[in-house]
Amino acid sequence: MAMPALLFEVETHVEESIARLEVNVEHILSDVSDIKTDVRRLSDKIDNVDQKLTGKIDAVDHKLTDKIDAVDQKLTDKIDAVDHKLTDKIDAVDQKLTGKIETVDQRL
Repeated sequence: MAMPALLFEVETHVEESIARLEVNVEHILSDVSDIKTDVRRLSDKIDNVDQKLTGKIDAVDHKLTDKIDAVDQKLTDKIDAVDHKLTDKIDAVDQKLTGKIETVDQRL
């Protein structure tokens, strides 16, 4: 008769352990559910921040591109003006020198 009593005590202990494990699993499931909810909220916040930052970055990109294009145009215009002035001066010097060379050639 000693064996059945010992077996009964082990079964009771196992049942109590299973009951405690089930309670712990319920808490874990509840915690996981809370974590999922928090992750979803964070995901939405991250998406909103991403949209805001993308919009701001695009706006800054457009502003800088416009400014760079304006500076490029100003510099191009100035370079073209300097090019024309120098070309005109070089042409004038070329004509003077050509004239003088021709005069020297005629004298020789």
